[in-house]
Amino acid sequence: MNPIILQSLEIEKEIISSSLNNKYYLINTKPEYFLNTSTQKLFKIIQHSILSGEPYLDKVVENKLSNLYAECLDLNSFSTNPQQVIDRQKNLWLQSEAQRIVKGFSHNTFQDPQKEISELWNALVSIVNGHDCEQVDIDEVMRLFREEQELFTESKIQGKELIGYSTGYKKLDELADGLRAEHLWIVGGYTSAGKTFWSLNIVANLLKQGIPVAFYSLEMSKIDVFGRIIGIISGVNSRKILKGFLTTDEQKRVDEAKTLVQKSGLRVHSEKNNLQEIIMSMNMEMITKKSEVFVLDYAQLITTTDATEYDTMRRLATELQSFCRKKKVPVILLSQVSNENAKSPESNIIGFKGSGALGASADVAIELIPDDDKQTRAEKIVKGEPISVKLCVKKNRHGKIRNIINKFSGINGVFTEDDLATSLE
Repeated sequence: MNPIILQSLEIEKEIISSSLNNKYYLINTKPEYFLNTSTQKLFKIIQHSILSGEPYLDKVVENKLSNLYAECLDLNSFSTNPQQVIDRQKNLWLQSEAQRIVKGFSHNTFQDPQKEISELWNALVSIVNGHDCEQVDIDEVMRLFREEQELFTESKIQGKELIGYSTGYKKLDELADGLRAEHLWIVGGYTSAGKTFWSLNIVANLLKQGIPVAFYSLEMSKIDVFGRIIGIISGVNSRKILKGFLTTDEQKRVDEAKTLVQKSGLRVHSEKNNLQEIIMSMNMEMITKKSEVFVLDYAQLITTTDATEYDTMRRLATELQSFCRKKKVPVILLSQVSNENAKSPESNIIGFKGSGALGASADVAIELIPDDDKQTRAEKIVKGEPISVKLCVKKNRHGKIRNIINKFSGINGVFTEDDLATSLE
């Protein structure tokens, strides 16, 4: 017999024996952690019966588990640390699952090593995170609700105004309660609407707070990303920084910005465009504790094995939402908007390009829309004046939706909030 299964059998019997006198085992042990069919069946019978207040001995006899039940009774197990026993069993289950997955991949021809190794990694990570289709009962829902209340209470006690990380923008923070854990933000706009610059402003504001960020760029080089962030923090044009013709004051601000970025833990990835590679990289960032917020620029450049853009966007939305929930981190995904939505930007309908799944999965959905007409916009750009950009919060799972007017400076890439905000509700 497999040594892991044999070792598991003894612990499974111990859990069954202990569960007869301690409901903690019944509430906190998942039957799927049992590697032996008979003990799993016996535990399910006892767990269901005791928790529902029903007798279980007749069911034990009917399922021909009397001898096994007697063996468990003879153990008369008692542990002062039930969770430790459960964790031991869970670890054996994880070992068994890992062996099964690796064995399944060992028969692969690895014709596409990068893809298949990525799939193996994600399969292994998934067993640590738990089952994709884990059922949640009302007790679990109430537990999550209590946790949410505790977050608010803890924030209030600590004098924090927000549940999540501050975006650096007061009105936006007030709407969304900051950039919250487990939340997927999707930010859309048509080409040259300022999506990337806006996201880099958020990154810069997070870095100023000492929050490490991982930025995945599918169209810019690492040098371009770093240059723009340093420009945003220093308020100096990134092209001017690159050329090196700076005043003494500008040079001082640039040096301070470089020092901040170097110490911030900012991670920039520009060589990955496959969804599985990106998810694998994000998991590695979490494992090594290098990043707490993730930004992906942008959705329509991310590839999957799906045949159509619609299916690709649907998979992207599902997997990123799942990543947010399981890892309890915020993710910002940039996206183009559909052609139809670009024709009627003022519509309240969320119109990200490729699939409605993006809007459906978002906890916060934002679209960036120019607030100046074409002529005014062109005149401001020529004069080097900030242009007006309407930040349309079209979906907010935990608050109101609003239009927030921003000013965008093309000189240094800085977004600032204007005083005007119009409600859409």
